[in-house]
Amino acid sequence: MSRGLGRQQRCILATLRHLERERGPGWRSPAEVIAALERITGRPFVEPEPIDPYERIEAGQLAQCREQVARGYREYAAHVGLLEARIAERPAAKKARLRPRAPNQIRQGPRAGEAVNPSRVLALLERRRLIERIAHRGPGSAVRLATAP
Repeated sequence: MSRGLGRQQRCILATLRHLERERGPGWRSPAEVIAALERITGRPFVEPEPIDPYERIEAGQLAQCREQVARGYREYAAHVGLLEARIAERPAAKKARLRPRAPNQIRQGPRAGEAVNPSRVLALLERRRLIERIAHRGPGSAVRLATAP
């Protein structure tokens, strides 16, 4: 474990420190920590999906065409209809591209799935003895900052 703390580990530690200052020391549920993470750090724990650049371009074109129609240029009304139809059919096209495929068994990274796994992040922090954790299935799991010996 010679590597430093990752971004998510630092965020969880900062959230736990903030909750401890705000509410006093004590055990917190992992769900409470994850919920407070976005409020305190301003960043969600799960990375947002990237925005499709074509959606942004089409939204801009649609706004421009609607503006021209509002100014009295009626020939832009047909463009508005075409753009709205293209935007409406985009989710169906995305579903067609996302058909289930066989997994690629050859290229599985050693850290696959770590990106959005709060349980793993908490386990890594516990292994470094930065937090104390009571972990089991179902409700009742708890986490707190490690106390100095």
